[in-house]
Amino acid sequence: MSLDKKSLSADLSQSRTTSYLRHLRFSLVFKCLAVLATFIAVPLTLHWLGPEKYGIWSTILSVVSWIVFFDLGVGNGLKNRLAEAIATQQPKKAAHSIACAYSLMALISLGIVVSSLLVSPWVPWQEVFNSHVINTTELAWVMNLTIVMVACNFFISLINPILYALQKSALAILGQLINNGLALAALYWVSHSFSPSLVLIAVIYALALTLPNIGLSLWLYHQQPDWRPTLRWQHLRNNDQLTLGLQFFILQLAVIFIFATDKIMMSQFFGPEYVASYDVLFKYFSIVTLLYSLISTPLTSSYTDAFHREDFAWIRRTLYQQFQWFLTILAAVALMVFVAPWIIRFWVGHEMQYSMALIMSLSLFILMTIWVNIFATLVNGIGHLKPQLYCLIFAMLINIPLAWALVHEFHLGVEAIPFSSTLSLLPFAVIGPIQVFSLLKEKFQHR
Repeated sequence: MSLDKKSLSADLSQSRTTSYLRHLRFSLVFKCLAVLATFIAVPLTLHWLGPEKYGIWSTILSVVSWIVFFDLGVGNGLKNRLAEAIATQQPKKAAHSIACAYSLMALISLGIVVSSLLVSPWVPWQEVFNSHVINTTELAWVMNLTIVMVACNFFISLINPILYALQKSALAILGQLINNGLALAALYWVSHSFSPSLVLIAVIYALALTLPNIGLSLWLYHQQPDWRPTLRWQHLRNNDQLTLGLQFFILQLAVIFIFATDKIMMSQFFGPEYVASYDVLFKYFSIVTLLYSLISTPLTSSYTDAFHREDFAWIRRTLYQQFQWFLTILAAVALMVFVAPWIIRFWVGHEMQYSMALIMSLSLFILMTIWVNIFATLVNGIGHLKPQLYCLIFAMLINIPLAWALVHEFHLGVEAIPFSSTLSLLPFAVIGPIQVFSLLKEKFQHR
């Protein structure tokens, strides 16, 4: 490599790091405020709805999270291909990738809305949520409203992968802050003005979800008029982006069964009243994953950029920094386990029932997800998905049967749910590091 190329590579590496750290600082502020709004909203919602209705709403959000992943991986495919187009300086490819994503997402959103409205009247929602505190008609209204608005947000929320591809993660986090802030303000108002209602909660959730993304979209396409998407079916001929998106979709589908079925299993195995305490503890430990996501999520596009510019030294250096963060997180989680009883009592009151076994099980699950995410972020960014894909498909297949066996055969309590998820992720926790270090070793040998 010539001296000029080395100098240019060093400049690009420094610029990438500087941009990442700048957005990380802003993201940290925005995310902390967003998390604070969420934590204030939890006891407010719990006391307004009561434990059983709160458990139902929490379970509804888990069901809706299934819908969120049915975007065929369009967002992740767009993020990778757009970051690649920017790194290789192909503006026409960038504009085409955006148009392809919006066209496909419009079709998906329409399909979800129509399917939801057709299927919902035939679903016994009271049996689904194992509760008769709310009649089937009201539950159907809540589910329809929530699913329709989430499906519409599929289309609007494509602004977020675009911002990440541009390595402007702080703006995407700002959208989350506005979302949570709007939801908290509206929740405070309705809880002091109206009787408990899941329909009102669904309306608040829908509006808070969509308005920030609309604002960010208007801002970006004013700044980048050449990127304004057009909805044309010929854009869907971009088979490469669709193929990559489908691989991400399968990964996301596996994640659904690992992460989003926990509350449904708990509701079925133990009853919806147990979901409330589980949800509170999960939100408590999710502080760690939310804060770590500030570090890891922007790295996906940064890894893409570095990989296509062959800046493997930057990738290796950044990966080692993730290991240092993990050791810090390990100490933080240990401290959170120790102080959990006092924090939970202060946060939601004395009436919350939980066990130390559940606290330990959730803490292990959180640590496992972060360890796995260190390597998943890198392989997702460079598009080497197959080992992760096979491991997560395996995890998806064994997670629910394993949880059932832990509860019914080994007679564990609610702690069995997160413990089974931890065990199901174990294969990639081992294979992921092997894949990443082998790949980096190969790239350095061929330079």
